[in-house]
Amino acid sequence: MYLKKKNRKALLLSAVLAVLCAGLYLSGAGVQADHQIGDQLFQQGNYTSGRVFLLEIDSKSLEELGPYQTWIRDYMAQAVERLNEVPEQAPAVIGIDVLYIGETTEEADEHLAQACSSGNVVTGSLFNMESTLQEDEKGYYMAEAVTLYEEPFEELRKTTKQGFVNGFSDQDGIIRHGLLSMNLPDGRSIPSFAYVIYQKYAEVAGLPLTPRIPVNKSGYWYLSYQAEPGGYSNAYSFSDFIQGEIPTDRFAGSIVLIGPYAEGLMDSHKTAIDHAIPMYGVEIHANMIDAMINEDFKVEAGKGIMAALIGLAAFLLCLACGQDRLRYSILLGVAGCIGYPVVAYFCYQKGLVLNVLYIPLICFAIPVFNVGIHYIRTLTQKRMVEKTFKRYVAPEVVDKIMKTGMDQITLGGVSLDIACLFVDIRGFTTMSELLSPEEVVEILNQYLELTSSCIFKHHGTLDKFIGDATMAIFNAPLPQEDYVYEAVLTAWDMVKGAKTLGEELERKYGRSVSFGVGVHCGKAVVGNIGTARRMDYTAIGDTVNVAARLEANAPGGTILISSTVYEKLKGRIQVTSLGNLPLKGKSEKLEIFRIEKIEE
Repeated sequence: MYLKKKNRKALLLSAVLAVLCAGLYLSGAGVQADHQIGDQLFQQGNYTSGRVFLLEIDSKSLEELGPYQTWIRDYMAQAVERLNEVPEQAPAVIGIDVLYIGETTEEADEHLAQACSSGNVVTGSLFNMESTLQEDEKGYYMAEAVTLYEEPFEELRKTTKQGFVNGFSDQDGIIRHGLLSMNLPDGRSIPSFAYVIYQKYAEVAGLPLTPRIPVNKSGYWYLSYQAEPGGYSNAYSFSDFIQGEIPTDRFAGSIVLIGPYAEGLMDSHKTAIDHAIPMYGVEIHANMIDAMINEDFKVEAGKGIMAALIGLAAFLLCLACGQDRLRYSILLGVAGCIGYPVVAYFCYQKGLVLNVLYIPLICFAIPVFNVGIHYIRTLTQKRMVEKTFKRYVAPEVVDKIMKTGMDQITLGGVSLDIACLFVDIRGFTTMSELLSPEEVVEILNQYLELTSSCIFKHHGTLDKFIGDATMAIFNAPLPQEDYVYEAVLTAWDMVKGAKTLGEELERKYGRSVSFGVGVHCGKAVVGNIGTARRMDYTAIGDTVNVAARLEANAPGGTILISSTVYEKLKGRIQVTSLGNLPLKGKSEKLEIFRIEKIEE
């Protein structure tokens, strides 16, 4: 029944912890830290297809062609014309990550629109989103809505395909996802810049026109970065290209992206592959396109699945750690902390993105908590044992208990082989009637000091004081190899010490004392016996009763032992048999021996 109750308690505690951990995850606590750790573990780069080239509007281009704000559209028109100059060497797609929203001069606008009429050019558009008050059948609510959509000027819009160039950051400012398309208030669905470029390239390269990009319910997809910031080797300065320093044949049949690549152009972002070094927008588009070409798509595990995994991990680990197997729980925790990230990385390679923070954190926290509880419990038990046994046994015995641990001590009762010793002052009652209370207490204290010091000297346990009698046991709480002999040596030292004490009392009070001692050995129930409010470490049973009867029959200055003690110590002590004598409470007579000498 106890085990069933304990198991029910462990199951309930594990279930409660599982629900708490799953709820904590669903609340969004630690989600940013989880994503950042996942970025470090998963995002590797070095997977570029080699089909995407960058013409970067970099610092060199700005120095040679002037400030970006003063650029005339002729520069871009010249670049497109040069790329398409030889049709056989023309790129499959030219993506212009520059916004040409308003009109400038008729000549420049016409030049750019004419240059882009080749059919292989994609230009960028941009929309603004704001939180607006929406209404449905349930009432009002705040939602993100498109408030402004900006497209290239009309002539350029007619000669090119468009896709929005917006980047979308998570709450921590890191770009981890792309949006495949956006629905406008007028009902149009606008694809992303990268998606339009991929589809045009797929027509030429024979790739699937609609790759199976896994998107969530909001239309976002997880971006597995193919290169780190600055990781595209197929990158050239825009000014070098339009000045003819780069041959056009190397771009044949490929994708060429043209876009800002300088700090002052305000188009850099923090990305999942590197939180420290910003990545320019044109590189982010290149990563998206390469991910589509390489079909490197990842599916993020749903919140429900992750909550179930986190709850299950917490439940199983708590259940395992609740069995008081400290080493096992630590090993299990270490295995979880190391093993789960390995599993998560393997799943990522297979296309599944798992949250990486919660389960290792659980595998760390639960064993650490278990170690803490175990430490507190052990410390409390040790203090309890120390407080309890320091009253009964010698300090070195207590130290040994502390070092060897609690396993050797059964709190409750257990059957043990022990030696039991009783000692009493002969004539103490008569003496107490003739002396003052103060003198009686002083004599009693000296007697108790003598008996207890003899017990501790031979590693016995002081069980209790019973008026002017003392009870001691040997071989408990810690086992002793020669406990019966130790008990007899204790009795012998008490009798010898009583002679010195008697002489001192004779001089001081005109009264002397002597001790009667009884020793027996055998089985007894030993342990903390009593109630929750009051318990004592003691021994009970026939062995104790016989030792008490032997002491009651011992004249002053004598030690009486049972035949059981004599048989164990034969050859090590000299005795005189007193024959078979009746003892109170015993139906049969027992042979009793008086110790005469201890053999060295």
